[in-house]
Amino acid sequence: MKPALVALCLLVACGDDDSGVDAGTDSGAGIDAATDAGVDVVEPSGPECNGDDLFIVEIDPGESITLLNPTSEPIDVAASTYQFCQAPQYAALREEIVIAPGARQVFAWPEAFRDGDERGEVALYVRPGFETPDNMLDIVCWGLPKSFNRLTEAGIAGLWEGDCADPVTGEVLKRVPASTGTSGASYDPTGVVDDIVCPAE
Repeated sequence: MKPALVALCLLVACGDDDSGVDAGTDSGAGIDAATDAGVDVVEPSGPECNGDDLFIVEIDPGESITLLNPTSEPIDVAASTYQFCQAPQYAALREEIVIAPGARQVFAWPEAFRDGDERGEVALYVRPGFETPDNMLDIVCWGLPKSFNRLTEAGIAGLWEGDCADPVTGEVLKRVPASTGTSGASYDPTGVVDDIVCPAE
């Protein structure tokens, strides 16, 4: 379980395009994913570090969602229109934080999200418009797919194919380093794989 979380926002149905939601408050700055202790040089995990926007690296159902900034530029969350979606609910990310290059940020699990360890889904959108595949940045599902989900949009966007990851059996569901992030095989339900590291350029 993650001790330090960023509080999330008012939640409403993500079946429509209404983006009028309030933000939560930031309880901590982004944490650098890679730290050079002056001994070893940290190498990027893989092709996921070539991405041009935030993506999901960890999910602790009921507790937190962790994003990573793989780019060489800081990302200002407050100035963005990022949204978490767990159909039919969504949560806008409007916290007063900036995620540094190569850093990860832990966000509190939105109160209206009900999925647990056995099954669930979380999608990250760059803007509202949840039925528009191009607005989706990333998605993760685990266990049996829910009857109301965003996997169709994810498939069109090329962000998911095939089965979901296995139900979560460890502390977190974690993306596997150097994986595509587009299938269940890209996620470790035991949470014991190494962290994805994307050093700032």
